[in-house]
Amino acid sequence: MNVMVKIYLVRHCQTLGNVNRMFQGCTDTEPSEEGLKQLELLALRFRNVHLDKIYSSNLGRAVKTAQAINKYHNIEHIELEGIREINVGKIDGMDWKKIPEKYPEFAKLWNDQPQDFISDGGETMREVFNRVSRTFDEIVSENEGKTVAIVSHGCALRNLMCYCLNKPIEELNSVDFGSNTAVSLVVVEDGVRRVVIQNDVSHIPGVHSKPHSARFTIK
Repeated sequence: MNVMVKIYLVRHCQTLGNVNRMFQGCTDTEPSEEGLKQLELLALRFRNVHLDKIYSSNLGRAVKTAQAINKYHNIEHIELEGIREINVGKIDGMDWKKIPEKYPEFAKLWNDQPQDFISDGGETMREVFNRVSRTFDEIVSENEGKTVAIVSHGCALRNLMCYCLNKPIEELNSVDFGSNTAVSLVVVEDGVRRVVIQNDVSHIPGVHSKPHSARFTIK
């Protein structure tokens, strides 16, 4: 008998950190004015979508996004550290533009060899890939025959999408970052992962499913 799990992957709403071009990582900021509008539209998108459970990172921007998805459902919402954003150590919270000037080696790895990225005091990208994929598998095993949502972050979801596309981390640069509140759908059937929808933002008027640039400008 085929056992299928449907999992919606959702990036958090736009925050003040996004607007101000901050490398948020584990630094948390509040939703921006645009982010609040995104949450309203995201809630409406999921209003008539069957969900059995919602999982989110325990960072505030992901929690608030999960609460918006849950607005018309009132179902169980579980916060997990396993789907938090990457911990980038001493560059966490820095101005995005200043990082290539102060830490050019980190910026070059992030752009060109993200699978090998690490910053002082932070996680390696491989640790993030392993962490989110392991958490994803645990969620799948706990929800046979169900439909759930996972709310996470740009870098964490990029790693998770790489895993769901059945690519090794060495191909991470072939996977796009999603825009704020972008929605993907992954179906897992008898252990086989299949991406049905990827980084869709059709719920936001005037925004299209184009790649979201998260590269450093290195002079």
